[in-house]
Amino acid sequence: SSKIDLQNAKLVYFKQVNTLCDNMDHSYNLFFIFGKQIENLEFEALDQCYGLIGCILPKLVSIKDSAFYACTALSYVVTQMVESLEEQSFAYCQALKVVQMNKVKIIPESCFIQCFSLQQIRFDAVEEIHGQAFEGCCELQLAILPSMISGVEGCIETQQDIVFSPDLPDELKYKVLHKTQETSASSYYYSNSTSDHADDPIQLLQQIQRSLNLYQALETNITRQYQSLSYSL
Repeated sequence: SSKIDLQNAKLVYFKQVNTLCDNMDHSYNLFFIFGKQIENLEFEALDQCYGLIGCILPKLVSIKDSAFYACTALSYVVTQMVESLEEQSFAYCQALKVVQMNKVKIIPESCFIQCFSLQQIRFDAVEEIHGQAFEGCCELQLAILPSMISGVEGCIETQQDIVFSPDLPDELKYKVLHKTQETSASSYYYSNSTSDHADDPIQLLQQIQRSLNLYQALETNITRQYQSLSYSL
């Protein structure tokens, strides 16, 4: 699909679009997407959409490399059909707290790297986790991985007393789990930010928190604003 100009859109409703390419990367005003027919998010489709809070994508099957890269306000993605992820699909999604995908079998390298608010994950079909998949996920407390067979050493990193359900075999658990010491959250911030204040991570985090608070308030008005703010494509 061709690139479309939606840089000023706030809420977007895709009626017939099947594949979302890089149409909306760096769309700083965007805070919500509903894609009734979207099955594929291509490379960097929503890269650095800093204000994006959530997506409802009921038919989404494939999330490519960096599709949600640095969506720092992203709180939830509602989808039940995802079968494949790629490297850095959700890298630096710092507000993401819960992830559930029941058909994914492999979690690629750096897929959720530095998602430092992530608390719970559930992947019923995952058999293998690659390197740095959950590096910097310091709040991770619960991992439901009933089909897990193998993982790269240290691929799950947390500061918490994480619970695996069902419990992993000791050898596998000791291999994949890397328990870290408490560290300032600012050290986890996306280091390649294009912000004018990229040399000041504390200021960057404060800006993100202000943005997140704003968009959480806006989220409550999504239904009311639907007709006036949405684009039908």
